[in-house]
Amino acid sequence: MDHDQVSSQTPFLDGKVERYSSESEYERIPRAKRSWLKRNPKQIVLNFLLIVTSPARGNLEYVRMEMDTAGDHRNKYMGFTETADEAWTELMSRNNIRLTEEDLKAINQTSVSLGGGGYLGMLSVYHELHCVKMIRWAFNKVRYLDRWSEQDVIDLPVHIDHCLDIVRQSIQCRADTTIITYWWTDKSRVPETDFYGEHECINWDMFEAWADQHTVDIYVPGELNHPKYAEAAVRRGRMHSFFHDLIAAFLTTPAHFAHFSPADEVDEVQLQ
Repeated sequence: MDHDQVSSQTPFLDGKVERYSSESEYERIPRAKRSWLKRNPKQIVLNFLLIVTSPARGNLEYVRMEMDTAGDHRNKYMGFTETADEAWTELMSRNNIRLTEEDLKAINQTSVSLGGGGYLGMLSVYHELHCVKMIRWAFNKVRYLDRWSEQDVIDLPVHIDHCLDIVRQSIQCRADTTIITYWWTDKSRVPETDFYGEHECINWDMFEAWADQHTVDIYVPGELNHPKYAEAAVRRGRMHSFFHDLIAAFLTTPAHFAHFSPADEVDEVQLQ
């Protein structure tokens, strides 16, 4: 078809399907037209080798869905209200999961053992959501000031910088290739953006159902025990983290450790 004959009404696929009456006829066609599976066995094997093992992977389902991306869209996670705060708390409630020894062997990792059996783990999606929540809190520091320690406020720029880069890496890691298009209006000489498009997404309800079965409450006495400092007195609802404290210290100044006492700080661990 000549380029001059192509119009906005011409579909990319015209509905024609090539059929071959025999295998010999198939073999006579140019290699470029043959099955992608037959032409790319090495690529298929490589893709399988690159799949990262996770105990949740076998319980995932992918669905096609349109995201709520209009400029004026609203949902329960938006704004700074009690309703939004409760929605975020519920969203993050499956942050900590109990892993089995087999789970750890499958990913060639070790982890902290739990008092009720098994080992402590966290799915990366919740670290990413934590970072989004942290950025959200930083936009309204006064509202969430009671959830931060004095050191949290000092470390906030470093923490936010860390979180922004985690979000960047996560976006680039998954690289959503859904196409965004444009359209003209009489209101502007600049094209309007049409964000409509179906995305390939995890069935979140199914994912949460799996997480519900593996969630562990680290605030139960005796569940999380430090081998040297005994029971870790973790505090529900606090943002401060022993681990965030260490990150901030390394990125700022070694002098931070002059007053640092692990025995004192361990009770500030926040894993939610």
